[in-house]
Amino acid sequence: MAGTEKIMNHSEYQKRVRKMDDEALKFVLADCRAVLDAWRDHPNESYYLDEICYCGDELARRAKKGQK
Repeated sequence: MAGTEKIMNHSEYQKRVRKMDDEALKFVLADCRAVLDAWRDHPNESYYLDEICYCGDELARRAKKGQK
């Protein structure tokens, strides 16, 4: 599957997750985890791991903000 790897634009993705609602963030998290669980050494593994990190960080930021 050479040539099908996704490339993460980190700054743009971080801006994008700020605009996503909580349900969309949770969906992306679940979807990425499902792909990685089903397919070890996926060609886009690092991309999906980045998505997990950014979506999780955004949910944590919102939870912390809600505690104030």
